[in-house]
Amino acid sequence: MDPVNIEKVGKVVTLPPEPLVPDETTFVAEGPIRIGVERRHITTESLRALYRDNPDHAAAFEARVQQGGALDDRGVSIHVLSAATGHEYLRFDCFDEDPHYHYIHHDHDGALRNRWVIYDAAANGAMLPWTLDRLRHHLGEMLAGAGAEPDMVSVDGERVGHLVDQVASLATA
Repeated sequence: MDPVNIEKVGKVVTLPPEPLVPDETTFVAEGPIRIGVERRHITTESLRALYRDNPDHAAAFEARVQQGGALDDRGVSIHVLSAATGHEYLRFDCFDEDPHYHYIHHDHDGALRNRWVIYDAAANGAMLPWTLDRLRHHLGEMLAGAGAEPDMVSVDGERVGHLVDQVASLATA
């Protein structure tokens, strides 16, 4: 499968995505794919606390606040990870105010590139159904675009269909 050219969508941001909170995330897995469902509430203060120990991240975050204002958003995050390495490659933040998703590319030197893509609800409708459709029908292409391991990229929709059903139940509970 050819990787999707994600370089044309979204924007690479200097901040890593907020780490998932394992105790607040329910995981389902099949072969090389592990998907987590987490309810989140993100605020300016919670993100300041997250980034305060890294001066570069703190400065980048403050620049974002200056540009876009205070943050107070909530919703469900769906994390797509490697069962083998634990690396997160895709995240769908189905938030109330600022829905978006991430391609998280892990470079060979351990660095990551966080490509943040704004979700267009006017064109695509509610984000959660769209996300579930992406997981069911486009997961391999999206994982290829994020540079995921070949065994993750080759997993077909039928194999993960029951996972998507579980994710849908968890996300709407």
